[in-house]
Amino acid sequence: ATKIISDDGVVLAEVYEENREFVRLEDIPKDLQNATVAIEDARFYKHLGIDFKGIARAIYQNIRHKQITQGGSTITQQLARNIYLTREKTLSRKLQEVVLALQLERNFSKQQILELYLNEVYYGSGACGVQAASKVYFGKDVKDLTLSECALLAGLPQKPSVYSPHENLDLAIKRRNTVLDRMAELGYITERQCEKAKKERPRIAPRKPTGIARYKAPWFVTYVLKQISNEYGADLVYRGGLRVYTTLNYEMQKAAEEALREGVRNAKHLNVTQGAL
Repeated sequence: ATKIISDDGVVLAEVYEENREFVRLEDIPKDLQNATVAIEDARFYKHLGIDFKGIARAIYQNIRHKQITQGGSTITQQLARNIYLTREKTLSRKLQEVVLALQLERNFSKQQILELYLNEVYYGSGACGVQAASKVYFGKDVKDLTLSECALLAGLPQKPSVYSPHENLDLAIKRRNTVLDRMAELGYITERQCEKAKKERPRIAPRKPTGIARYKAPWFVTYVLKQISNEYGADLVYRGGLRVYTTLNYEMQKAAEEALREGVRNAKHLNVTQGAL
């Protein structure tokens, strides 16, 4: 769990992954499987865990755009990292990832690896795995997703907090269209299917209230979580065991809240029902 800590040493909140429901690969739409492979690891069924062509292509594109626009990690490498390793960017961690990816490929079939990945990866809004993500964003089981919905989900893991349809629906749709174009390019869908899916306006389920009531100073904690998720990514925030030290003094916060409540109570005869400090 990541801990949000006040200036006077009080743990204001502990946040962690908790929304996950395992589903078998046969219950995951083929469109979602194909969309994930298309956007994350096009040569998934051809490599043995490490894709040297993919690494070379990513390096070329990053040099070309003068920034990091693509990563060279395969789905197997991502799975190895998610299960066994931290998110630190060091050479030793990368070498461990490569070794573990090769071992996974040696011991599991491609179908098993893809099933594990789709049940493990983080999709934002507290949802881990495709079943939880489907319920969070569309309010239904993953087996009932349309092509358009599958493509939207497949586009989220790269930057869950950025592409989340709860945060920015237009950006999520733009990312979905990128996934659809890639699927068409690789022959997973036809151009007609691609264009039809692009025209579909996703019906996003409203964000359900989270358990912020269990936080101390919940509005402040929510503000901090949004900041660090934007800065470091939701995956690290909810899985990285961070210690986040903040400016809020909790003893002063409690005194301020009580003063405000007392002020509102004393002004009820003026029809005052809320206030700020």
